[in-house]
Formats: sequence, C-alpha cells, structure tokens
Amino acid sequence: MNQVLHLYGYCCREGAVIKHIVDEVLTRLKKRQRNLPDHLVGIHDQLEDMKSLLQEGSPDVRFIVIHGMGGIGKTTLAEAVFNQISHQFSGHSFLPNVRESSQDDKIKELQWRLLSDILKFQPARIYDTNDGVNMIKERFRHKKVLIVLDNVDDRNQLMKLAGKHNWFGPGSRIIITTRDIQFLSINNGRPRDSDCIQHEEFYIYKMKEMPFHHALELFSEHAFRRDTPPTDYANIATKIVKTMGGLPLALKVIGSSLCYKNEAVSEDMKMPHREVHDILMMSYEMLEDEQKQIFLDIACHMAGEKIEDAVLMWKSCEFFPNLTIDVLINMSLIRVECHEELWMHDQLRDFGREIVCRESQFPGECSRLWCPKSAMEVIRRKRGTEAIVALKLDGHSKSHNFTPVEFSKLEYLRFLELDGGNFVGDFLGLFYELRWLSWHHCPSEFRATNFCPSKLVVLKISKSDLTNDWDGWSQIMGTSKLKVLSLVSCKSLIKMPDLSMCSTLERLVIKDCKRLVEIDPSISNQEQLKYLEISGCNRLENLSKEASTDVSPCVVPQFLPDLMGR
Repeated sequence: MNQVLHLYGYCCREGAVIKHIVDEVLTRLKKRQRNLPDHLVGIHDQLEDMKSLLQEGSPDVRFIVIHGMGGIGKTTLAEAVFNQISHQFSGHSFLPNVRESSQDDKIKELQWRLLSDILKFQPARIYDTNDGVNMIKERFRHKKVLIVLDNVDDRNQLMKLAGKHNWFGPGSRIIITTRDIQFLSINNGRPRDSDCIQHEEFYIYKMKEMPFHHALELFSEHAFRRDTPPTDYANIATKIVKTMGGLPLALKVIGSSLCYKNEAVSEDMKMPHREVHDILMMSYEMLEDEQKQIFLDIACHMAGEKIEDAVLMWKSCEFFPNLTIDVLINMSLIRVECHEELWMHDQLRDFGREIVCRESQFPGECSRLWCPKSAMEVIRRKRGTEAIVALKLDGHSKSHNFTPVEFSKLEYLRFLELDGGNFVGDFLGLFYELRWLSWHHCPSEFRATNFCPSKLVVLKISKSDLTNDWDGWSQIMGTSKLKVLSLVSCKSLIKMPDLSMCSTLERLVIKDCKRLVEIDPSISNQEQLKYLEISGCNRLENLSKEASTDVSPCVVPQFLPDLMGR
C-alpha cells in the first residue's frame, strides 16, 4: 500500500487516477470470455456440428440443447461456442452450474445476473422469481441475445430463466447443457402444462465419447506434455486410453496425475476400472492428507468462492493452500475462473461429496454437511459430532433460534453458512475453531452472549437488516483475527461499522448497500488492508477526511466509479 488516494477535496496523483479510470472503462467494455485451454483437442468437429444447429444469421429464436454424461465435455463445448459467437449479439450471458440453483432464492440470483449481463448495468431489485420472469420478458423481447444455461436438470430452472421463444428478440440463441433431456420433453406424450416447451422446439446435440486418436492426444498432452506419447510409453498409453474410453474429464485427470507425480508408467501398472468414480479415485489417492482436505472443502462448500478468501481461511488452519492449489490445478481437479473464483467440474464435485458421504451412514458423523435439510436435521436433533468441520444450513434455518447445546459437540467446526435464524444463549467456549462465517438474512437483533469466535478469518453478511451499531459486531470482531469482511445488500446499513477493533483486515468488500452514506474513519487504521471494493452504494457521497487510507492501486477501480460517477 504505497499510494494515497484522496477524493473530493483531497489531492491525488492525477495520472494514476486517470489510468485507473481508463482501466475500469476498458474492463467494463471488454467482452466476457470464458477461460479455456489454448489448444482444445477434438473441438473443431463439434464446433462445426454446433454451427449447423445455430444457423447464424437466421432470424428465428433457437434453443439448442447439448446433452451427454458428466465429464464428456458439454461445458467446454458451450464455452467454446460462447467465445466464438458472443460478439454477434447485443447482449450475452453464461450462467454456470444452474443445477445448484433449485431454490427460488438462488434462481432469483441467476435472474439478476442474467439481467445484469445482458443490460450491462445492475437492474432493480427482484422481489420473487415471477418478478424476475416478467423483467426478463420485458427487457429482452426486442434484443438479440446469446444465453448459455450450463448444467440444467430441472424444468423449473429453465422456465424461470428462458421459458419461451417469445421472451427474446429475433436471432437470439439459448444454449442449454444437461445430462438428461427428459425434463425438457413431454410426460407420457402430453405436455405437463401450457407453459411446457415441447421437445420438438429444441435442437438437440448429443455429445459422444472422443474418437480414439483425439483421446490419445488429450491424454498425452496432460501426461507427457506433448501431442503423442513417447515411443517407450506408446503401448501402455494406448491401453490406458482404451480402458478409460473417450471421456475428456477422466483423460485429463489421470494424465495430469501421472505427470504431476512423475511416475513411470509401466506395463504391469493396475489399469483403472472404466467407471469414472474409480478413475477419479486414483487421482484422489495420490493427494496428501492436507490436499485431500482442501479438495473436499472445495467440492462441498468452496466452489464459487474467491480464491483469496479461501486461501486466508486455509492458512489460518496451518495448511499450505498455495502449494495445494497449484497441485490441484496441475492435476486438473480444479481451476480458477477469470473472476478469481474457485471452480470445480460438477462430476468432480459429486465425486468429492460421495467420498464424504461414505465416511459414515450417520450424517452427524460426516466431516461436511452441504445439504441444508440434512444439516438442519442434525442440528435440531443435536446429533452433531466432533467430526463435522463444515456446515451449510442455508435455506432451512430462517426462523430457527440456534442454542449453545446444538453446537456443543462441534468442537472442530471451521466453516458455517446460515440463512436467517439467530443465536440465542451463552456461547462461551464454543466456535473456538470457526474460521468462516457466512450469514444471509442476518437479523437486526443479535441475541447471543459471549459469541467470541477468536479464530474467525472470514465474515460475510448479505441481504440483512443490520446497522452499524448491531450488537454482533463487537462480539464477532472484537476477539477475532478477521481478515475478510464482506457486506452485500445490507439495506439498513447507513454507516460502515467501526473497524477499530479489527486491525488485521486485508480484504473489505461493501456492495449494494443502498442506504450507506458514510465510511467510518476507522478505515484509516487498517494498515494491513490490501483490497477495498465499494460498489453499488448509490448514496455514498465521499470518504470522510479522516478516512483517507493507503490503497493498493490495483483496487482503486473497484470503488472509484461509484464515488466519482455522480
């Protein structure tokens, strides 16, 4: 932090500020591209097939469905098509892993993101999914748009995001990827209701396994870093590829694992079973214990989170996350998306979750609980054990009062996600290992006492009514070593909370707090602050004179437009 920013009455380095403004404008104008490898094996023929289905230039609205088994490359093909043709549309949006968004609140978030992507600005609040549907129909019906809905598995998801052809302007293209097309079609030969899109209205593209020569090339690239296997390994490479079949995900993972471990591939090595689970298990078993823990964290809870936030949490657990992240990327088990978010293929995510499910037949004895209904049942019936390290209660905790006895046995809990609910009672001695607390719809009244998660590193509060004098601030931040504070859509927050009790903060995010008018002067004492993002706070007029702070130049564009754009 070697540059001082002064706004509204402060002096500043004009050249640097101008550069940041230009960078921000260029960023906003830049087309959103999907991250893909430089060389995609076997994609050319698939792109040609898709081109014939897309019929570029045709004025009709087309729904194209890419379907096939998990790991066969549906998302990669959709990403490649998206990158190739998105410039032809007035608006475009790629919504990943829609399957995770079966609840209305999650679908609302997808609707909002879809509107934001296409309109290129943040739309008004969406009150419910029907409101979102009406906004999409109204705003898109005259626009030529490209929309990708990746990994859809439920008809309701489709009907809330891209229900009918007449929602979109002439020439629009809606691409859907799915493992199973049954939900798109009719039921026993008859429509389920009048809104159901008929099977005949879709253009279907069925993914096939890779031809052998492409499969061998893909495996060789990941195992040997070349297009073909070395002569000495040609026979065994051929056997491995034939055994695994033409499944790209398996070829990448096994090839990368062998390359990473630098193991000599021998003729007598145990050949993997054809089932994908067994293929992935080979790579998982190559990981060290700590690496397995981080892999399972991502599979169950951390996919989609900012990598910097996750790394800070893992470091506080005395893990070595940077090394592990490199290992997992090199083994093709994860990747980092363009917004610095952790990403994992849904097949790998399901595989990781299956490993956790096999830890015990009793959910309370498993290390991670990501299904809110099951997790809530464990808490209500007080069946949690010290085995649990991560818990998601999102969606089933809105009116529940959590008591100390419900968490008394969760001695090693380090990740907790809530949706509503409240803590009631004396929590002295509990949550000692808690590192991450994510709380949606946090109540305005904090009813706990001695709530002191002294090792808390990440605090994320969203869609909440709390204020700057909320009782929870002093209890949660007063004894913690907080490094990340994220406040999103806190509609009653007028002033940023006092951060004087929290001198370890490295990342501060304040987004879409519509009534926020003042930044607390305590921000000037945040000597460790490396990242500051303030956006969507329309009433924020300036930084108070006492709040001037050293800010890394790379983060200035995140809040500069909101402070100077009036």
